[in-house]
Amino acid sequence: MDGTQPKDQRMARIAELTTAKDNGFFSRTIVNRIWALLYGRGLVEPLDMIEHKAWNPELLDTLAQDFVNNGYDLKKLMRQIMTSRSYQWPSVRVAEIRDKDYHFDGPEVRRLTGEEFYDTLSRLTGVW
Repeated sequence: MDGTQPKDQRMARIAELTTAKDNGFFSRTIVNRIWALLYGRGLVEPLDMIEHKAWNPELLDTLAQDFVNNGYDLKKLMRQIMTSRSYQWPSVRVAEIRDKDYHFDGPEVRRLTGEEFYDTLSRLTGVW
């Protein structure tokens, strides 16, 4: 890939390489990030170290393959996770120090971000 190609062709080529069937990093990374967003902790931790072993590798692989099979549809991925039985479990408090032998007990309790808190107050009061 050289700089002589138009930008749209270069971007299309990058997208093609990123989403290639033999590149499992992209789909696994997206699944891991969505899982972390919804549950408070990724299937692989630290989040950016996708080459580390997942606490449930079969789940990560299944979700990543399904994500690819569904054309990288984020809505379907999120719907699949949020309608799962594990997502319905009660939230749990997790110790600050996490062991290497992580055991999933449910989504983690987390604080609202400043933006989430502000939006909630604005919605309740009607003052934007």
